[in-house]
Amino acid sequence: MIYILYGPDTYRSRRKLNEIISEYREKIGSAFDLHRLDADEDDLSGLKTLLGTQSLFSPKKLVIVENALASADKLETLKNVFASFKNSPDTVMVLWDRGLDENTKKRLEEIKSLASKIQEFKNLTGEALRRWTEEQASSRGIRLYPVHWAHFAALGSDLWSISNELDKIALLEDGEMASPLFTERTVFQLSDTFFTHPKDALRHLLALIHHGHDEFQLFSYLANHNRKLLLIKHHLDQGRAIPKNLGIHPYVLQKTSPILRQGPSGRLEEFLRRFFTEDFKIKTGLARPAESLFHLLIS
Repeated sequence: MIYILYGPDTYRSRRKLNEIISEYREKIGSAFDLHRLDADEDDLSGLKTLLGTQSLFSPKKLVIVENALASADKLETLKNVFASFKNSPDTVMVLWDRGLDENTKKRLEEIKSLASKIQEFKNLTGEALRRWTEEQASSRGIRLYPVHWAHFAALGSDLWSISNELDKIALLEDGEMASPLFTERTVFQLSDTFFTHPKDALRHLLALIHHGHDEFQLFSYLANHNRKLLLIKHHLDQGRAIPKNLGIHPYVLQKTSPILRQGPSGRLEEFLRRFFTEDFKIKTGLARPAESLFHLLIS
């Protein structure tokens, strides 16, 4: 059996792909034999041999090939594989691709006749997009207000971004944010809660950004605060006094010491590693500082 999933809406096509994987894993159990290949990076010349090799544990195979339509040569290899295993009861193949240009559309036409099922995922718009957003909000147990819809409108058909925004809203207490105009928060309140109480920190962060605080400065401040907390924790764990040359204000030390003594081991180290990762994304244009801070809080 051969499935072809493609289209510009990669959020829904990815979910469909994951559903197929879950369904076959449930049917086959622990002996489930899954192979994932990316035609942009992997050599497909051995695929036919792989599929023809019998597993000692499971005769069933699920093979996923991504981005195969981008290469004419690799598509020829796939066509031969498809022709050989099209009617195999023990082999399921899924071809996944993004939105297609004129060349990839022609290649799709070449293999359509070999597929058992083809599903295109176009970008949702209008009422269909609204229904999808409402369903996603309902599944998270949250209520949407006009301010949310105004924000979603700016995101267009980007379901990844909309889903991310819904996750942020769900993180708020009771899932409600009738207005982003909370009460004025300070950067100090954000740093007090960022590493320990994500719901409170998200409220402070949203309010600060709404009131015009620079998101680059907020990211830098919190990353530096993370480093200071690690320094304090290191000296506390060693039972040593904090050296004055570190420049840590006594008030900061007084507020953070009880939290650091109670916090789980390794938490701040993991946060710092994630700050480095997000910093790379920001510097390479893959994310904005506010997006990175939201990601740090949610994940």
